[in-house]
Amino acid sequence: YKMKGSFAPLLLMGICCVLLCISGVVDAQARSGIRFQRRVVDCTGTQKSVTDSQLAMYSLGLVNETINFDTLLLYSTVAGNGVDLAEFLNTVQQLAPVVNNASASPTVDSVNLVWNETWIELGSKLEMEGSTYTADGDTISAASAMHRAVQYYQLAGRFASDLRAPDTLAVYKRSVTLFESIVKVRNPMFPYCEPLRIPYERSWLHGYWCPASVERSDKKKPTIVTVNGYDGTAEIQYYTIATAMVQRGYNVLIFEGPGQGYTVRFNNLTFLYDYEQPVKAVVDYLLDHYAPKQADPKLLFLWGESFGGYLAPRAFAYETRFRGLVANGGVNDFYQSVLCNLSPQARELYYSNTPANDSLLNGYIERMLPYSFSLNFGMQYGFLGFGVSKATDLFDAMESYYMGDAMSRLTNRDIFIYDPAFDVLMGNQSQIFRAHLPSPVGRHTTIVSLDPYRGTGLHCAVGSTANINIAIARWLQILL
Repeated sequence: YKMKGSFAPLLLMGICCVLLCISGVVDAQARSGIRFQRRVVDCTGTQKSVTDSQLAMYSLGLVNETINFDTLLLYSTVAGNGVDLAEFLNTVQQLAPVVNNASASPTVDSVNLVWNETWIELGSKLEMEGSTYTADGDTISAASAMHRAVQYYQLAGRFASDLRAPDTLAVYKRSVTLFESIVKVRNPMFPYCEPLRIPYERSWLHGYWCPASVERSDKKKPTIVTVNGYDGTAEIQYYTIATAMVQRGYNVLIFEGPGQGYTVRFNNLTFLYDYEQPVKAVVDYLLDHYAPKQADPKLLFLWGESFGGYLAPRAFAYETRFRGLVANGGVNDFYQSVLCNLSPQARELYYSNTPANDSLLNGYIERMLPYSFSLNFGMQYGFLGFGVSKATDLFDAMESYYMGDAMSRLTNRDIFIYDPAFDVLMGNQSQIFRAHLPSPVGRHTTIVSLDPYRGTGLHCAVGSTANINIAIARWLQILL
């Protein structure tokens, strides 16, 4: 994963097999109807060589890579007490026969029906138990039950064929409403956070202010601002980032910008390539409300995850109030990462940019959506986040999401780049990002790969929250 998280290479699994047989469809007659020039990307060296046995180390027993990865993302919240290990795994094992039953030719909707009901049922039980514990005055047990309910509600509907369907939106809102109600109650087991509505244009951005839970020995008051990805949520980042960093004496401001989470679902704000705009609004809000008493304005750090590995560096390039940047991992050209995971024939159709070939490509994708979880996941989150409804419109919308001239503004800026060894989602984008950084780079700029055989090999080190947070925290300490 967002990504996440995530989208780019999964399109290959859905459409390559169909489009391999139509290489001759783009002929001279079709080319005569070109409407405008689409950006052509070089796919040389963009992919990582990863074996099935290497990916199998990260399997939860779900044969579909998309479902396995995003379930592992929610599983990662165990580090912040977001899930209970055996409870979570037992539920996954109950669902595995449904997900893995290829002989029955399951559709996305048929699997989702069982998937959603199972997680909603478990979340409802925990929410009810939490209410009982609260009535009994047992606030610790209540918090434990309700925090787990939040994550199970988030996992329900995650693979929906329509992310704006009323029932899907209802369970999503239920998870956020429950989380907001419990995270603002001080509890020794879970860090306190203040739910935020950050003014942005004529609307607002969903987020949380999570103050440091301990005073640092050096008395400093650093603050991390997190930038989510393609499909991640602020609530997930609470368990994977905030819980770890507030215990190290950092304030953490989590927010969902345009295109993300609650902000896009209920405020209808879609992605924009110049993400410095919403980030500026967040920093202005932070300084107006929390500096200097709680947050040192000279000790601000930006942390981007997955697709946020493009959004955060782009914002960092124009927002000089940040002292350092974490790119987990770095993304130089998101559009490139998407197109290079299409088959060559699919790219040729797209590049031709004729009404006939767009219709052909969109038609194939639309017919395969009900049967490919990977394709459905990538497309549905793209349609939601970018505010489009056709595959070619989605690719067009992504074209501007590359660092380009913004790279020139990163001279002498300190950046931590994580490059996972087995990242099949973004491939070698972290290395490409590092190669494009202008000289001189920041004194403490570094690109890091951790031991994938200790769980850190997947996109964003999903599944190994503790290890990646240690590496980032130790780097941040250098900048303090």
